[in-house]
Amino acid sequence: MKFDLNLFALDDQVPQSLYAASAPRRTARGREEDQVFVLFTQQGDQPLVGKALSAWQAEAVEVFYKTPGSVTSGMRAVIEWLNRTLLVENSKLPEAALKKTLEVEIGVVHRGVLFIGQAGCSRTVLISTDEQTDFMDRDANQLGLGVQTTPRIAFFQKTLKAGDVAVVANELPNELVAELVSPAIYPIRNTFKNKVAIESPVSLIQFMPGEGRVLKGQLTAEEIEGEAIGVEEVSEIEEAEPEPVIKTAPIEVEDRPEPVIEVSNSLAQDLFNLPVAPTLPPDRLMNEAEHKASEETQGVIARDPSTQPTQNVLIRKNIQPEIAVEKPVPAPQEEVEEASEESAKLPKKRLADNPELQKMKKDAFTGVAKSVGWLKRIENKAGRAISHKVGAVSADEAADGGLPAAAKLIIAILTPLFMVALAAVIFLTQSHADDVKYLTSQAKVYYHNAQQVSDPAQQRVAWQEALVWIRQASAVSADPELETMRIHGESALDAMDGAVRLSFMRSFDPTPFPDLEIRKIIVLNYDVYLLDANAGQVLHFGKKGNLYEHDADFHCGPGSYDNITVGKLVSVSEIQINNPARAPIVAIDKDGATLYCSIGNTPKAAQLAAPDGGFGEIVMMTVDSGRMMILDPERNAIWIYRGLATQFDRAADSYFEDMPIDLSQAVEIAVNRDELFILHADGHSSHYVASNITGLIDGQERLPYSDLRADTPRMDFLNLHFGRLAYSPPPDPSIYYLDAKGAELYQFSLKLNLNRVLRSGSVQGALPGGEVSAFSVSSNQMVFLAFNNQLFHAVLP
Repeated sequence: MKFDLNLFALDDQVPQSLYAASAPRRTARGREEDQVFVLFTQQGDQPLVGKALSAWQAEAVEVFYKTPGSVTSGMRAVIEWLNRTLLVENSKLPEAALKKTLEVEIGVVHRGVLFIGQAGCSRTVLISTDEQTDFMDRDANQLGLGVQTTPRIAFFQKTLKAGDVAVVANELPNELVAELVSPAIYPIRNTFKNKVAIESPVSLIQFMPGEGRVLKGQLTAEEIEGEAIGVEEVSEIEEAEPEPVIKTAPIEVEDRPEPVIEVSNSLAQDLFNLPVAPTLPPDRLMNEAEHKASEETQGVIARDPSTQPTQNVLIRKNIQPEIAVEKPVPAPQEEVEEASEESAKLPKKRLADNPELQKMKKDAFTGVAKSVGWLKRIENKAGRAISHKVGAVSADEAADGGLPAAAKLIIAILTPLFMVALAAVIFLTQSHADDVKYLTSQAKVYYHNAQQVSDPAQQRVAWQEALVWIRQASAVSADPELETMRIHGESALDAMDGAVRLSFMRSFDPTPFPDLEIRKIIVLNYDVYLLDANAGQVLHFGKKGNLYEHDADFHCGPGSYDNITVGKLVSVSEIQINNPARAPIVAIDKDGATLYCSIGNTPKAAQLAAPDGGFGEIVMMTVDSGRMMILDPERNAIWIYRGLATQFDRAADSYFEDMPIDLSQAVEIAVNRDELFILHADGHSSHYVASNITGLIDGQERLPYSDLRADTPRMDFLNLHFGRLAYSPPPDPSIYYLDAKGAELYQFSLKLNLNRVLRSGSVQGALPGGEVSAFSVSSNQMVFLAFNNQLFHAVLP
């Protein structure tokens, strides 16, 4: 689930110390949908404020988006970069000077999970409807960053729910934290208002389902209606743009005098009595526009300690209309910012110095300037044509001083339309050409760089980065060299990873199933069963030649069976055929009603006895060795039902009983007799073994992934995120893990030692884009991958 970050403060101004951003267009792999916020608390002389502080925060966030690897490695890179920056600046200060230090908190929303990293004193409280989570490093270094080479960093994480609110601050009194019981903005604001120090501002971040945007002060309709005290305040906050917000740097609002516009006889004035700006020659229009754009980009990012903080939230103002009059326009005074000696030493980024940006602006302004003359000629020709058709106002055409009103109205409507269309064509054409050129050149640079790297570990990263650029360039360019580079790069990466390319083919035509959402695949010989998460039913496909054909007579879904009501099915598993229904599969709904389905027979239903306290959320169910095991993260339990011959009519037992095992982030389980594998949301696995004699359970909460292959460089598992797992039975018993974004399978032994990597064919058998929604590896050496309503299969070598 994607979340929008709604930023609030105790008043109408979000503190300058908080900075939030969505992912830019170009990021390291795995960062494309991440959102980041940072909280800076500075100590020492001349702390940065205003634009200088925002620029520093933006640079820190940029470090995260450019760092590949896991989320925590990116957060660590940001904190270490800030620490090095402060150490360098402090080394230039006199011995007696007060050192600059920084306490920083960085938060990342990654695939619905909130990650928090803290260096120094800071505190975040995440408030949900049913719980409160407190993130605070009790043993934090009071000085923060800038005093020692190796900073102390504390990491936390928690799965987000829609409507959660994070209270972020440098310090939060314990007595106030105890009052935070509801994730509603106004009660939280009232809790802290006038009760916290000005030097320790409190920020609120509300996580709402959305498109990954960062917004300011956007309340839900329920909160607006439910809190009368806040109606007037919310109505003053400007609504966010519908387009995704890339960065939420503070916006400076200045009170500037309204421009004085000279009155000029024109078409618009004749029609509507409106003042219009004087007409400029095309050359002057281009030069003034280019000069203005260049001035606006100068010194925006310079760190100037003298810059004062600016308002963060736009407040609507009721501006009274003014009557345009002729009066002299005073010459604008140029504002000159005098940077301090210390800030002059810091690096300054100037967007105007970018030659590519200057060229794009010049081309754009030239096109607009030329279009002005062209439109003028069009207007004159249209005027003459309309005059010829409509006729003059006076019978004496020589005495007629202008066009008819109807003609002027037509021209007034058509001219802006022509101008907008022409400007859009110029912009899109130039932008596309620049993107193609930029992406192609970057792909070639990274490709040649990867060829020069000799260190195996660095070479893998170099080829991965090169392939990212090559695929992006191939999407917009038909350059045949890019295809050659892609094949060579994938072959080089396969040789280092010991990967095998599979030739996939489509299993069936997805056209008749537009709403199909495949979430589970069961393969039994030549029969394939698919769990449709959208309809909550199971479909059957039988093998016919090289394809699979839908069995329209097979029914396995919601309904009433033998006075038992079965809802939408949430999970399905194969089952031993000696069950009472003689069915090859069994499915379950969210309330524990089970459905036994077989080809040519009516489904048989049964009802499980709910555990004490009932089910929380049934995430998945599997049957092994005559036992049904149900993963229920909400109840922090794995329920075991015994009694295959009696449709599991016995009471439920908890697999871990009173063991302090955290299953709140578990997403899937795999069972092989007495062994249990658990995959968690952050990609790590747990492994446990239950003794059939003593009943005791032993294992590891975090079992490391290993690569003991001698013929290839060691795999760096920190750069991978496994989202699904499955057990493959003999003759080659294995645990398969899925990298859903890369559509890659990793085959491990039961000790989690990597055997090989499986990828789709480089040329033949390539898969469609997007994330894999389900996969299965059958005992007859077949691999199936699903992309929502599409299913592909391949044969293992």
